[in-house]
Formats: sequence, structure tokens, C-alpha cells
Amino acid sequence: METHAPQYLLANIAVVEKKLDRGDKIRNVPAYLMKAFEVDFSPKETEHTILQKQNLEKEDKHRKLKEEKEERKKLELAMLEAEFKQERNSRLAAIKADLTEGELADLKIEFEELIQGNDFLMKQYVKSGFDNIAIRPKWDRFLVERYLLSKYWSFENYQLESASGGLLGS
Repeated sequence: METHAPQYLLANIAVVEKKLDRGDKIRNVPAYLMKAFEVDFSPKETEHTILQKQNLEKEDKHRKLKEEKEERKKLELAMLEAEFKQERNSRLAAIKADLTEGELADLKIEFEELIQGNDFLMKQYVKSGFDNIAIRPKWDRFLVERYLLSKYWSFENYQLESASGGLLGS
């Protein structure tokens, strides 16, 4: 017997297995398999199957390109969000550093009035002050909304400003 490529052998074995699975009667399976190797029972590609294969390859390529584009968008969005957080945090740190004690005291009173209706936040604020994990984001947002442009109020605002090219200094 001449040697055949593994794909050739596997394709012919698959044809014989499919016939057996369908219930076709094969009296001598080893002899039938040897005949399959000799004659090649594997299905031949027709023009139709070639076109189908090409269409599937095109669809697969299109899908992959679309997925790559979506991944790039996600990465760009993540990078923009990191830029937003870094810029917002650095501006917020500068604001906190520039506050006088009098301004800070006035802001604390205003902040306390703001959270007065929320028992949980008030309890956390009294317990730990601005170092509390539930209070710090509220305090930061409170300061951002008073001292920074609206583009820093949320990532969505920042994203819109970035997309429109309207990034103005504060």
C-alpha cells in the first residue's frame, strides 16, 4: 500500500464511520476501508462547496476584523478613562491643597448639610470623617462639582468633550 497523508486517511476513515453510523451494512469493514484508501471515498470539493468555503472564510475574516476593531475601541476607551481619572485626581489634589482652613470649614458644613438626610453616610462621616471609603467619593464629587468644569464631573462628560474636541482648561 502506498503512503497517504494523514488528512487523506482521516477523511476516508470518516466516510466509512459515517456509513456505519447511518446503519449501512458493510460485511468486511477492514477490506472496505482498504478499498476506501485505494479509491478515495472522501468527498470531492465541488464548485458550490468551494464557494461556500470562500464565503465562510470571508465571513470569518470580517468577524475577526470587527472583533479587532471593537477591542481597539475598548482599549482606547480604557486609556481615555485612565487619562480622565488621572487628570481629575491631579486637579482635585491641587484644589484640596489650595483650600484655606476657612474655605475647608465652610465646605465641610455645606457637605454635612448635603449628607444630613442619609443616616448611613452621616454615621460613617462621624465615625471616620473623609477617610471613610463611603465618604471619600462623595466628598471628592462634592469638590469636583464646585471647582472643576463639568467635563470632570463624570467620565461620560469627559468622553463627550474629548470626542467633540472641546477640551478647555479649567
